[in-house]
Order: sequence, then C-alpha cells, then structure tokens
Amino acid sequence: STTDLEQEPNNWLQLKDGSIFAHGRDPNYPGWSDTLQLNYYNADLHSAMTSELLKVSELCDGVRCDMAMLLEPEVFSNTWRGHSHQSHRDPPYFWPAAISAVKQKAAGFIFLAETYWDFEYKLQKHGFDFTYDKRLYDRVVLRRGPDVRAHLEAPLGFQSRMARFLENHDEERVASKLSIPEHRAAAALTYLAPGLRFFFDGQFLGRRTKLPVQLNRAPREKPDPSVISIYDQLLPIVNSLPAKHGTWNLLDTRAAWPDNPTHLNFIAFLIEHPVKTLLVVVNYASHRGQCFIRVPDRSWLDGSIELRDLLSHERLVRDSGDLRERGLFLDCAEWQTHIFSVEHP
Repeated sequence: STTDLEQEPNNWLQLKDGSIFAHGRDPNYPGWSDTLQLNYYNADLHSAMTSELLKVSELCDGVRCDMAMLLEPEVFSNTWRGHSHQSHRDPPYFWPAAISAVKQKAAGFIFLAETYWDFEYKLQKHGFDFTYDKRLYDRVVLRRGPDVRAHLEAPLGFQSRMARFLENHDEERVASKLSIPEHRAAAALTYLAPGLRFFFDGQFLGRRTKLPVQLNRAPREKPDPSVISIYDQLLPIVNSLPAKHGTWNLLDTRAAWPDNPTHLNFIAFLIEHPVKTLLVVVNYASHRGQCFIRVPDRSWLDGSIELRDLLSHERLVRDSGDLRERGLFLDCAEWQTHIFSVEHP
C-alpha cells in the first residue's frame, strides 16, 4: 500500500502504473532493491515455484537456494506481518513438498540451502541435501579454537550434510582476513571436516577484492604464491579416498602437564579408510601449545607407528603401546598444522 511505501521506502517499489511491490528482504535489514517478493501465502505460487524447480532439475545437477530459511512459515510471517490480509497466520510450508516433488523426478538432484539462525537441522529434515555452515566459518575466521572444536562435536549425521566454506560471494575474501599460517590451519579444519567442501572463484589464487554479485568484471590481481601453495598441498588430500569416504572421528586432547591449558586450542581428528588413515592436528591459537592426543584403540595400532606429515614431510616414529597408554604428545607453534599419514615403518 502507499502507507507501506511511505513508511518503508527502501522495502517497496512503485511502478509507473501505480502498483506497489515489496522487495525481498531479511527481516533484520532493508530490502534487496534488485528483487521482488513473492507471496508464499498463495497455494498457486507454491505450485508455480515447484514447476520452476522441476525445470531447473532438467538443466543441471543441483541448485543453491538463496536465504532458504526466509520461506519458513514463522520467518515469513514475522517478516511480512501487517502487510497481508492473511498475516494473522503462518503460510504453509514450501520446501518439504517442493523438494519431494523434484526428488521423485530427479532423485540425484542436489539441494543446497543458504541458511542462518540455527535453521540448518530443520531444513535438512525438509529434504535439503546440504546446508550452509556459517557457524563454523564464523568461529574459524574469528580464530576461536575451543569454539571450533565444540562445533565439530555435533553428530556426524548432521555434520555430513553441512557445506563447509572459507569464502562465498557474501563474505570478505579469506586471504584478506587470515595470515598464511592461519589460512592453512583454517583450510585444513574446514575442508577435512565431514560434509560438502565449498570453494569460491579466485580462492585458490589468494584474491583479496570482494565483489558484489551484480558486477561482472573484477580488477586484475596478482596471484599469491603462498596461498597457491596451501591449496596445491591440501587439495590432493581433500580429493583422496580417505578424505572423501573415510570414517571421521574427533579426538580428545588433554593437558601436557598441570596448569597448562593450551591443549584446549588443539583440534585433532582421525580419518580412517582401508587405503590410508589420516591424523589431522591443528594448534588453532596465536601462541605455542602442547597436548596429548588420545588415540583410539584400533587393530592397526600395533608395533611401531610412523606418522608422516603430508605438509612438511616430517616423520615421527612412536610405539603403539605408548600411544595407547599416554597418547600422542605434540608441541606446536601457533597455527601449526599437521596432516599425518599413519603408517608402519
């Protein structure tokens, strides 16, 4: 209405014929001026949008659904309360029926939800194959080691359907936010955790300029050899059989000695596969730290164990009995990252 336009001019658009349309919006921010909002109270709209998704499924392997949680009934009604004659109630759910209809026709079609505000699990239950993991991203770029570890304690069924990323079109370029050691550590944690590994154009080259999605050109940037080196080392590991199909387990750490809390900044996990077992350890902190890592009792934990670091080529030989009894002791510099291949010498 004209009242809406007068009160919230950034959220509404009046056309030449006098008709007024709402811009799509996040309820916490002004409307997106390059969008128009569709009315998800309308059952015919649900059918029309499901038909569009069916058409998309004929053209590609998957779809990223922008701000997918905005269509959740409680979010939609809260955003548009007072602007619809039906706003006294929540609109019907859209995603469960729409995703089901597409999956019946194209079972392998992938739905990826951009989502925030703790709607990840709910959207997974609706049928989304993967959901954004913004919480891990935030904790990683804020350099909060204990918080990163706490996040990785979530059930594996949930974690395996998270989209892990260090960059996307909404965020500042990671090369502009993290130093090289921090970047290496963050990348190892993000892309060797379970789930979908999500990379962004220019990330492997260390690009630093964030561009709006509406702009189809970018400044020339000289590739950063240090960032290139990070991904030249990491990507073959990420694409290996263990990283893709191995069994992932977060490991416990304990203090190296009394009154030494630095073990709280260590994040360690084991990835087991018949081809190879990987042990990933990161001291995610801006200072040196020490810890013992509890190694689970396994059949391969027998005799001498060689840990070959795939990043530095350092080799550690440890007795399996000692590993069982005390765990693996490590003394690591700030942001130090180990990706060990577990072998028998």
